[in-house]
Amino acid sequence: MSQKKIVKSISILMVISLFSRVLGFLRDILVASAFGANYQTDAYNVAVALPEIVFGIIGLAISTTFIPILSEIYTKEGKKEMFLFSNNINNILSIISLFVFIIGMVFTSSLIKIIAPNFNKETLELTVLLTRISLINILFMTLNACYTAFLQVMDDFIVPSLLGIFFNLPIIAYIFIFKNYDIIGLTIATTIGNLLRVLVQIPSLLKHNYKFHPFYFRIKDRRIIKILYLIIPVVIGAGVNQINLIIDKAIASGFEQGSISALNYSSRIILFLNSAISTSIVTVMYPFLSKKYSEKDFTTFNTYLIKSIIYLIMLMAPFTILLMVFSKPITIILFKRGEFNDIAVMMTASTMLFYSIALPFYAVRDLLNAALFSIQKTKTTTINGIIGVIINVFLSILLSKVMGLSGVALATSIASIFICIGLTYSIYISIYKINLHRMINCLKHVFIAIVFMTAFLLLINNIFVNYTNNFIYLSLVSMFSVMVYLLVFYITKLEEFNELILMIKKKIKK
Repeated sequence: MSQKKIVKSISILMVISLFSRVLGFLRDILVASAFGANYQTDAYNVAVALPEIVFGIIGLAISTTFIPILSEIYTKEGKKEMFLFSNNINNILSIISLFVFIIGMVFTSSLIKIIAPNFNKETLELTVLLTRISLINILFMTLNACYTAFLQVMDDFIVPSLLGIFFNLPIIAYIFIFKNYDIIGLTIATTIGNLLRVLVQIPSLLKHNYKFHPFYFRIKDRRIIKILYLIIPVVIGAGVNQINLIIDKAIASGFEQGSISALNYSSRIILFLNSAISTSIVTVMYPFLSKKYSEKDFTTFNTYLIKSIIYLIMLMAPFTILLMVFSKPITIILFKRGEFNDIAVMMTASTMLFYSIALPFYAVRDLLNAALFSIQKTKTTTINGIIGVIINVFLSILLSKVMGLSGVALATSIASIFICIGLTYSIYISIYKINLHRMINCLKHVFIAIVFMTAFLLLINNIFVNYTNNFIYLSLVSMFSVMVYLLVFYITKLEEFNELILMIKKKIKK
């Protein structure tokens, strides 16, 4: 893929992803307004999280090992053989998912008690009911990941980027159409959304002449052995990461009702920004880096990896400052309506503030993981992940005793920073002649820009202290502060910033 095509693909994905995330944000706002932050939303969040925790292991394994192997088969053996192998993996994973579904249905109550041990009887019973509805999502998520991986290998990024839209539509429709909201209906709508994500990819698969073979099984395929070799450390690492999520929810379940929901709402804002910007870059760069490494084009690999890291840091850093300074006003503007009361605002705003500290690190972490996956260094990512989770669990327990719910969010941010540092070191020793000097130079520019931007924000806030909860004020101040941030790059003549400006000028001329 040429540089022009990469930039075009990333640009299109960012626009689509932004729209999808805005729609997802509208969904969260409607859910917050309809249900607030209480025992029902805590039950719902745990119920939908359980399939996500299981899928976090299966899905990460698919995304990290499936794409490189598919790319290799496509390059060496052709599309037809890739179809057969893809069907084989799809069918095997579907059987595994159904087995996990049955186990989950039998031991639902025990699983919930592990994730949320401090739930009272009423909340536990509701959570069990909702979980039994949502467990089928394990199958839908697995198929979705397999189909998405295949389309990305075929350089088809548009349809996978639209999946969030189809996931959100049933939930939004449910809240708009039914006046007497019921948390069971919301769970069913969420399940329908996961099913839609699978169904809408089928026309694109057929467009690429994909052939479905539902009864094709080849357990002894030598490439499955290779995937298992690569996948085992990923599964271990992913499993440890899911333990981290379980610990966070278990700790939050010990605080007042709505705490799990507050963590969920604030993390959704972080996820919104991270996904809208960084996911588009990582989605395009992962298969690209895999191909360049397979072709032994290490110069191009290193160049694009460093540039991607720099762009992510430049793009994500200003949002960190905006979220930290305006955590409470943002929460009030977005969520404070209907059942979402002042207590819910305070819990969500405080956790958002501490989650936002590591926003650029979340983005760079995802890219570095993708880079290591592309060169099949799965053990390295696993070791870094395990270290990060140990730090997270230790700090979550420690800081939650001192800071309450905010301590859980802060622990997550600190752990993510350590993981990012560890991954950077791993990349440095794994890839020959990676240009860390360029990245460090960029960080100096970003730091200077952040200082000026923060000073501007604090000055304006002190002058207009009574207007901070106003949407127009918040929008204008954010826009001008970002202009200050960009102006520093222009004055200091950061090379990557000038490249971006040049690309924008070319687009405008066209």
